[in-house]
Amino acid sequence: MALIELAKLSLAEKQFDDAASKFQRLLQLDPRNADTHVQLAKIYQRQGKHAEVAAELGMASNIRPRDPNIRLELANAARARGDSSALDLYRRVLDVDPGNETARNSIGRLHLEQGRIDQAMTEFEKNLEYNPQSVTAHLNLAKIYFAQRKLNLASEHLQRAAKIDPNSYDTCMTAGDMLMNLQDFPNAARMFRRAVQLKRDASRAYNALGVALAAQQLYPEAIYNFGRATDLDPTYDDARKNLQAAQAERSRREAAATQP
Repeated sequence: MALIELAKLSLAEKQFDDAASKFQRLLQLDPRNADTHVQLAKIYQRQGKHAEVAAELGMASNIRPRDPNIRLELANAARARGDSSALDLYRRVLDVDPGNETARNSIGRLHLEQGRIDQAMTEFEKNLEYNPQSVTAHLNLAKIYFAQRKLNLASEHLQRAAKIDPNSYDTCMTAGDMLMNLQDFPNAARMFRRAVQLKRDASRAYNALGVALAAQQLYPEAIYNFGRATDLDPTYDDARKNLQAAQAERSRREAAATQP
């Protein structure tokens, strides 16, 4: 088996140290292979080695300076380490690829995180000019309009997202979150059930479904879903707290039911 295939196999099996070693050997054979630098950077990203990520992506960028995918990787890495340069790096992606959906949505999200609502909306709307089928842009706009209590506009963008991709996990979760906010717990649960069907390993969806069920006092099913969330992610503290609270409430109700 070729070295590149062995490297990819190690990566697929999450043997990151071994995969990194093999990609490093590949770079010794061909130091100007930008794709190999990017692959090695992604491994370092998983290992939390931010300096190494920046170094590998920098070398890849030197080899292919106008490659939008490499520029996007640089921007994503900067954002992951909380570097304020991320915004400018995403803009550099747009310099060579104005319609890049991920870069525009990321710029919008960064503006949103800093409270620059109008600028965020401008980026999401521009994204739709370039990418009318962008589910993410529609969902981001729906969330903003919902927060502003412009429910008709929020619903309009949510429906567009659902029409573009009827099997979007993110659309189901967004709709469920909005319905929870409106205290429409049965319909929120329906959306979260759909999300769980679409993404069986999504601990957040199971926890959200549990919250919607607990709000309807459906504690046995809520407990099951909180349990699934904690099984999938043992570090999920909110799900664990919700599980304990639901179990305690079920026990309290059972004890009360036995009282004469």
